[in-house]
Amino acid sequence: MYNMLHIKDSHKLFEFKEYFKSPTEAISHLIDIFTVFSGKSLTRGIFEYKSKGFSPINLLQTLILMPFLGAANVNSLFKRHYHLFYEGQKDCLYDTLRNHDTNWRKLLMNFAKRFLKTLAGNISERRVSFFIVDDSDLEKSTGFFEGISRVFNHVTKTYPFAYKVLTLGYSDGKSFIPLDFSLHNEKGKKKNFGLIPKERKEQYSKKRNESSNGAHRKKELRTQKGLNLIKMIKRAVKHGIIADYLLTDSWFMSENMINEIRKIKKGAIHILSMCRMDNRKYLTKNGEINAPTLRRQNKHLMKRSKKYRAYYIEQVVEYKGVKVKLFFIRLSKRSKWRLLVTTNTSLKFTEAYELYANRWAIEVFFKECKQLLGLGKNQSRDFDAQIASTTISFIQYTILALYKRYNAYETIGGLFNTGKTAITEQVFSDRIIILFIELIETLVELLNITIELEETISAIIDKTDIESKIGLVFSTHIDIGVTKKAT
Repeated sequence: MYNMLHIKDSHKLFEFKEYFKSPTEAISHLIDIFTVFSGKSLTRGIFEYKSKGFSPINLLQTLILMPFLGAANVNSLFKRHYHLFYEGQKDCLYDTLRNHDTNWRKLLMNFAKRFLKTLAGNISERRVSFFIVDDSDLEKSTGFFEGISRVFNHVTKTYPFAYKVLTLGYSDGKSFIPLDFSLHNEKGKKKNFGLIPKERKEQYSKKRNESSNGAHRKKELRTQKGLNLIKMIKRAVKHGIIADYLLTDSWFMSENMINEIRKIKKGAIHILSMCRMDNRKYLTKNGEINAPTLRRQNKHLMKRSKKYRAYYIEQVVEYKGVKVKLFFIRLSKRSKWRLLVTTNTSLKFTEAYELYANRWAIEVFFKECKQLLGLGKNQSRDFDAQIASTTISFIQYTILALYKRYNAYETIGGLFNTGKTAITEQVFSDRIIILFIELIETLVELLNITIELEETISAIIDKTDIESKIGLVFSTHIDIGVTKKAT
């Protein structure tokens, strides 16, 4: 879902286009950074087999490098580039993707930990950090993929065949990296997953050892996403990764989410989330009141932020025994009121607004993984292969994120030089998009047009081939200290 906030402070829409100009250039760019993610400790306990005598680590490296060689899949890799790496056959790579014993979740977490460890002693300042969560559709052409269903797409209002990929990421305001994910399907109103009898009958299936990693991942298909998210966060904390805030959209905001997250590390993680304007009750000095009524009762307290051209009302209340601050926000006098909720009641409106803008990083992540790294493009009907290919796309993004950090944010040359002023890249196309969105917002306000602004802008960005319409030219944006400020 499109972030309701302005995107002046968002991450780049195209973080890595620069590194995909040609296979040769991409490989030369990545050679120096790829070695950071080498070593047996990274893959220890992940693979328990060899495919026709070939090391799974070498096969994994081949799979990771495919998009940088201009290969969209294993078949195209073998047509043009396979001889650069090893003399095996296609089946070796397919076997690696389909093996249900491989611990892909641990592998992704190991890459994330290596990324953070590489940065750890080279950051000269304490930065606000975020867990960011969202889901996205991985659409398929048929209903014959294992465990797939029809899912509701909130932008197009259609029901394509797809998996919902629920993703937990980490950001320090400069870089976003994926930590964990799960694939989900939806039962639908008729509880038949949107499938006709033929599709249910011919849907791929295979037997797995119940204790295997693949079997555990397949069980997650029907697990409630909110419950799985809590497990992901607890796993990340167990691995030593913790953030100051959890940023979510309204679909994940619930009593259980607040209670479970606030119990972690004695309340170390605050929640900052959009919330539905529904009938859930908040305890005030005047009793229990729902959000729409509370907003109307306090309309005389409405203020306007000149910086963000937004109207807002703030109230501190209790929700199920937890003190929270509510921010009622709208971008024009005719647009709908939105509700932003945080467990950090000391936050001012501008602070909450700017912190929440960091959630846009996961939207950028999904867009680039789909456009550049083949996320969701794997055509194997085997569920294990879908988990494997999704993990590989996420690992590729993590590697690129570290290269970006070396090359753009910090000095390159083995180790980061501490205390160096960070200068980042901002593509010219972003500036055009920002101006375009500002124009839409201004017209909506001046003409008093009633539209779902965030969904409209999201659909425009999603449907537009930005690269073919705007030349990419580097520029810069400002990054100030602990929190990213609007440029």
